[in-house]
Amino acid sequence: MQVSRQERLESFDKKHYVRPHLAYNKMKLAEERGKTVWLYGATSYGKTSFINSYFGNRHIMYFSAERLQAADLITPDLLQGTIVIDDLQTLLYPDTCQDIWKAIEKLVMRDDIWLILISRGRIPTWLHGTFIKKSFTVIDEKDLELSDAEIKKLIQKWEVHLSQEEVAQLSAGAQNNAYFVSLTLAHLLKGEEYKTSLLKVVQQQFWDYLELHVYEQWEPQMQDFLLKLSIVDRFTIPMARMITGKNNAEYVLRQYMEIGNFLIEHVEGGISGNDAASVTYEMRRTLLLSLRRWMHKKYDEERIRTLYCNAGLYYEMNNEPLLALEMYQKGHANDRMLSLLVENARIDPGSGHYFELRKFYLALPREDIRKNPDLMCGMSMLNSLLLDPEESEYWYGELKAFAQKQTGSLLRYTKSLILYLDIGLPHRGTVGLIEIIKHAGTLLQCRKVVLPEFSVTSNLPSMMNGGKDFCEWSKNDVQLATSLGKVVPFVLGKYGKGLVNLALAESFFEKGKDRYEVVALLANGRMQADSGGKLEQVFVADGLMAWQSVFDGQIACAKDRLESFYKKAKAECKEKVLLNIETFLVRLGLYSGNIAVALRWMETAPDENVEFVSFYRFHYLTKVRIYLCTGKYELAAELLQKLLYYADVMKRTFVRMECWLLLAITQQRMGYDGWDETLKKCLDEAQAYHFVRLVTREAGAAYKLIKMTSWKPQNKDFYKQLLEEARHMERLYPAYLKTGTEEVVLSENALAILKLQAEGLSVAQIAKRLHIQEGTVKYHSSQTYQKLGVKGKSGAVAEAYRRGLI
Repeated sequence: MQVSRQERLESFDKKHYVRPHLAYNKMKLAEERGKTVWLYGATSYGKTSFINSYFGNRHIMYFSAERLQAADLITPDLLQGTIVIDDLQTLLYPDTCQDIWKAIEKLVMRDDIWLILISRGRIPTWLHGTFIKKSFTVIDEKDLELSDAEIKKLIQKWEVHLSQEEVAQLSAGAQNNAYFVSLTLAHLLKGEEYKTSLLKVVQQQFWDYLELHVYEQWEPQMQDFLLKLSIVDRFTIPMARMITGKNNAEYVLRQYMEIGNFLIEHVEGGISGNDAASVTYEMRRTLLLSLRRWMHKKYDEERIRTLYCNAGLYYEMNNEPLLALEMYQKGHANDRMLSLLVENARIDPGSGHYFELRKFYLALPREDIRKNPDLMCGMSMLNSLLLDPEESEYWYGELKAFAQKQTGSLLRYTKSLILYLDIGLPHRGTVGLIEIIKHAGTLLQCRKVVLPEFSVTSNLPSMMNGGKDFCEWSKNDVQLATSLGKVVPFVLGKYGKGLVNLALAESFFEKGKDRYEVVALLANGRMQADSGGKLEQVFVADGLMAWQSVFDGQIACAKDRLESFYKKAKAECKEKVLLNIETFLVRLGLYSGNIAVALRWMETAPDENVEFVSFYRFHYLTKVRIYLCTGKYELAAELLQKLLYYADVMKRTFVRMECWLLLAITQQRMGYDGWDETLKKCLDEAQAYHFVRLVTREAGAAYKLIKMTSWKPQNKDFYKQLLEEARHMERLYPAYLKTGTEEVVLSENALAILKLQAEGLSVAQIAKRLHIQEGTVKYHSSQTYQKLGVKGKSGAVAEAYRRGLI
């Protein structure tokens, strides 16, 4: 049924309307070319208002699909000029709409008609073929959003005065939605004061509008489906099936996405595939929050709790305990929460989720914890990781007291947990650990205990500096390897496979011993770990192999090895290992002066100022080096003090030496005379262990200080080796930890060329982009390389990032 011009314009408020320029420009171009327009967006984005503004009093034929019949579109002599068909999201079902679909498709194919199709959703399946043939112009809600300048213009039209800060706040709150802005301005026009509470009132009114004009128009099954899914921020198809109880959830979603543009689809890798689990869906924030409010109106509390529990169960089954606990908490499923926390407490911290779930553990009543040996064990381990040895020992004592009251299998199990803590509590260090491990071997052999698995690496590429610090053991590495060579693998199970060879290799490597002996031990250890052992042990082998390549001057080989291992870890879904591999690759990049990669990594690196997490020490030490590269010495010194506190509490000798060295470099660059004393502490302790590599890893930064220090070595062989290797590393990696301080001035053309080089453009592409000759590009490039003291494009880009030129 055609709508009259008067009916079309009667609700259009021209006085208070600002036309979005992006949508207008697309519309104008489509009109010039006679291309069919598909205009879509969520409700309230002003689709119909835009059409009214664009055409004004020009003659068009306007139809609403809600009242449309196929007969309205099949009279050729009456249909001409411009035709607008609105509300196409209502044409959903083939049994009632197929004739109308065919009529619209015929209109699209006509050259004497300019057709504008308006919907709340994307182009429907039934129109795909015609869309491909005729290549529609698509105008989406992003094009309908008002820019900041357009919002200012709209405010002027309403004759309301707002400060720049208030305009910015309104734009952010409205998410550039003209309807939301207009609602707010209408309140202000009544004399109401602009404040945050007003925006909340407007938000509630906006939600009221959605409930009345959108949600209530949906069929009951669609309401039910989306209300159920609104309890989560994101979901996959399998999750949607579990929460809604619909096995055809994917089909239903696809259908609903054609009705309204209320879902955002995220596809892993950017390409849609057949694996439904690789696609996640997210409801628009406004829709999500308003649906949650509506859900509490439509459903009783028991039904809502059941939905949250279903979502929690899905997360639990998919090893996402934090999200599971949050869902269980909202569903008041206390038993499920406690059960999940107990299960997690039985997992080694390297594989479990202690830090992530700490707020739930720390919120548990002490009475509940004392009833469960797993929880007491978990609390002892968690508090140790949280750098609270006193609280950790408290729960260790509670566990021992619990054991005294038990008999039979529960006593045996509790004794196993006590032994696990005796070996694994990080803050206890390694004092007396040799005898504990030997005793554990005896108990295991007699079947008096059953130890849970636990890693000694904390997902790091190190045995010596992994879950615990084993520096002291390195003083007698060969003897210990002989005496504990059979006991340790027996006690640690799969985590012990390859451990002895790898630990001995690391000790030899840090002492700068024969590379062929180191590589042979690593190869044997890797084969053992890779044959029925654990991936974390393989990471130690590949990590040490990578470090060996660094000292051999073969950064590319080190990088290739880690990238290859990354694929292996990703296939096994070892997220924590993956994070450490990524950080390791950043460390490698620093040797070649690749600051650009390091700075990108810093954008998502753990923030020590929000919370210091001991599991992230490898990341923090990497951040210190990046701070040094970028001249942020105060930040480096501050983070090093936190790491030194951690090293002191947790008895981390290796970390302490590393921090002293990095602090000495920092202090020297800051002009602080105390750097020499700091360096002496590091060198004294490193000399005691003969840890040459701990120092020479820092290449030229360490070599400079070694040449300047007043330190007097006690071991001449150690000092000779230290000096020679540090000089060697400086020659291999002259850009490592180098801070660009000299001012370099580049011309406008040179800087433009450098920026395009950073984007990866070739000489020919740059010349074309800047409308200059290729010879000119090469000339400016060579001049830039000379000024920056580099040999090529990659070096220039890295140096420019370091200096903040680009």
